[in-house]
Order: sequence, then structure tokens, then C-alpha cells
Amino acid sequence: MNNRRKSKFKFEKYVVVSLMINIAFLGLIMLPNLPVIDKIIKDSDILALIFSQVSEGTVLGLSLISLNLIFLSKEGLKSRAGLIDSPVKPIECDIESKDWNFKVTNYKGLTDLRVFLPFNSPWIFLTGNNGYGKTNILQALARALSSRSDEIVYNANSPLEDTAKITVKIDKQIRELSSLTTIDFNKSTYRVMAYGASRLDMGSDRNSKEYKPCSSLFESQVLLRNIEREGLSRWYFKDGDKFKFEECVDIFKQLIPSLENIIVDEDSEVWYIEKDEEGDLLKEVKFNNLATGYQNIISMVGDIILNLSAPRKKSEDIKLKNEMKAIVIIDELELYLHPNWQKRLPGILTKIFPNVLFIASTHSPIPLLGAPEGSAIYSVNRNAKSGVTMTRLDEKIHIDELLPNTILTSPIFGMEDIFSSTFTGKKPVRTESDYQELDLNKKLDQKISDFFDDKTEQELIQRFNSKLEK
Repeated sequence: MNNRRKSKFKFEKYVVVSLMINIAFLGLIMLPNLPVIDKIIKDSDILALIFSQVSEGTVLGLSLISLNLIFLSKEGLKSRAGLIDSPVKPIECDIESKDWNFKVTNYKGLTDLRVFLPFNSPWIFLTGNNGYGKTNILQALARALSSRSDEIVYNANSPLEDTAKITVKIDKQIRELSSLTTIDFNKSTYRVMAYGASRLDMGSDRNSKEYKPCSSLFESQVLLRNIEREGLSRWYFKDGDKFKFEECVDIFKQLIPSLENIIVDEDSEVWYIEKDEEGDLLKEVKFNNLATGYQNIISMVGDIILNLSAPRKKSEDIKLKNEMKAIVIIDELELYLHPNWQKRLPGILTKIFPNVLFIASTHSPIPLLGAPEGSAIYSVNRNAKSGVTMTRLDEKIHIDELLPNTILTSPIFGMEDIFSSTFTGKKPVRTESDYQELDLNKKLDQKISDFFDDKTEQELIQRFNSKLEK
């Protein structure tokens, strides 16, 4: 009797193990993106329900089939082990190939885009007309470079089509993303974050935890992480993190010239103190009372700081300025910013975050004037025959030799004319290089006009004609 019980126990144990193998096999091979598989494997009640509904013979048959399939698909299972660790083993590749390192097929109008992007540049700028696909290109990059867990969230909001495929060669690896595979970028030396046009507002601690680093590029109503609640107010009162508070304040002061200081009161409220052009201090204000441009800078850069300063392991201690390695993607960089800021921002961000690659789209020539040395500029175009294409222009057009009007009429922006809509042609167009030169020339013209009356003018004409006759 005891032997029969032992035999039955062994058999039932084998059946449960067999069921788990079958379920794990289906999850690993057929449905890698469904978190429900993990729940099924871990949930004993579900296993019991399945066990009660099938015969022992059926289970044994399925077990034998699955074991054979697993044996035949050994390498495939290894590559799918990412449900526990890393879903796709990175493929070593030659990233020095100049053919392409970024390819997009059938993603939001990008039918067959292939381009080589210099990932060792400080900045990569995308220009092009509205509707040509700049945002789609940035989204494709963000998705292929993001972690598996983040991509699941992005895919829920914007599912990949069955034929879509995005490939990026970077960091001596090939990262591939399609509707049938997921990617893992967690073990890369880079962190990835992206910012869409809606980047003014910060969330509370509660809703910021649900936020993914590239969410605002895919959703318009996303709140960024709160640098005040998650950073400034916490670091200020913690002795070991006081240096982070000071570094963060210094970063914002570099970005915002009129910002004199940031203080935290006893209630952990954050206040901003500005100064006027004469250096006199203005009354302190809270974040919501700052100018829109200031809010834009503090929200976005604060989010960058929080995402990059978070250690990946408990023993890791990251300094804000020098050790942050990342790829930061920004759509419409110039939004909310005065031209002075548009020019200053690229250089300052690179100075603050020297190990960060910034990839940004822009409709303004001004940020290009402030691009750090080694930056790349691509024009995004579209036609019926070739679809969306990208052409590198900084190697042919040297920005350091051009003024904004020349940049606007160059292939970088392709404007056919930059005349005022009220221009009639009755007056000459002023071509001075800056307003100071224009103002000086106007004053000289006025002095000459005041000196020459009709009589003086006629005398000069007669003298000129007499010299010609001689």
C-alpha cells in the first residue's frame, strides 16, 4: 500500500513538473511578452485547476512532446531566458561599419529607413518639415534602446505592427525590436530617456513612480519625475546627500542665468530666487509661478538628473555631473525658449553632462549655432518613391561659417526665401550681419542726408560729370 502511495505521489509530482514545463515552454517560446505566463507558473491554484481537468495520459503525452521541442530549441530557449534575466542575447557586431547602424522597417510611415548615426557625437540634430517623420524616428530610437520592461509600457500605448522592425547597432551590440521579440538594454552602459513636446509639469511621488523614462515622447499628458520632492527637498535634509542638492542647484543656475538661488524651507517646500538685470534680488516664488521657459528647463533637466543619479545597485554612488552616461532624446528642443537660451542650451547641457549623447529635433537654426564641436546634423525628407530618408549635412555645410539667415535658406531647413511677408520691393533689404551694424549705418545715412541738400547734390553731380569729360 505504501509503495502504491509513493508511486502515485511520484507520478503526481511528475505530472505537475510536466505541466510547468509545458507552460514555461509556451511562455518562453510563443508568448514572451505576456506577463500572465509568470502568474500561471507561480500560481499553484491554476496548476491544480489544470491538473484536475486533464488525464494522466494526456499530460504524459504533452510532456514528451514538450521535452523533445525543448531539446530541439535549446538555443532558442537560452535566448528567451530574459523572462527571468535577459530576453535577447546581444549579438556582437562591427559598429564601425559606415553602411548603417540604425534601420527601421514599417514603423509609423518609416517603410525602409537606413542611416549611420555617429553615437560618439555630443549632439545629433534632426531638421525637416512638419509631418516628415522626425518624431517617429525619435520614437523608434527610444524603443529600440529602452529596457524590456519599459518597452512593454510603450507598446501598450502604441503597439508595433506585425511587420515592424527596428534595429540599432551600438555599444558593440545589435539591438533588435519587433512585434515578436523584446529587447533588454538594462545591462548596457547607457541609460535612455526621451522627452516629447509636453514636458512642463512634474508629478507627485505617487504618479511619478508609474512613469517610464521615455513616456512623454509617446503620451501627451505625462508628468515628469518631481525633482523637488524626489531630489531637492530630500537631499537638503540628508547630510550624506547634501552635495547632491548643491550640485543640482549649481546645474540649474548654469542653465538659468537669472536664477540666484534655490532654498528649501522647514516644511520641505522649494523656493526659487531670481535676480534682475541689475543684479537685484526678486521675491522668491514656487515652481508654478516661474516663467514657462524656466519650468521647461527645471522639469526636463530635473527628470534627467533623477533618472541618471539613481544607482543600479545599492553600492553604486553616482555623482551628478561627471558619471552620468546616457542617451537623451528631445523632440522640438526649442520649445518655450528664447533664442538666447536656444543657442546656449546645447553647450551647457554637454558641459554639465559630458557623457550624455543628446539627440534632438528642431525647427530653429538657433540651437545649431550653439552646437558643441563634433555635433551632427541630419535633414529628414520624404517622398513617394523613397519614403522617409535622412541625409547628413554638417559634413557639407559648415555651421561655424553661417548666420541664421543662411542656415534657414540652406538645405538644412530649405526655406526658399526669408523676406518679410510685408516686403514690397520698394525699399532695399538691409543685409547687415547684426542690429548694431544696422543701427550705425542708419545713423550714417541720416547724417549724409542732412549734409546734402539739393544745391550741394547738384554741385557734386556737375563736378563728377566734368571730371568724366576730361
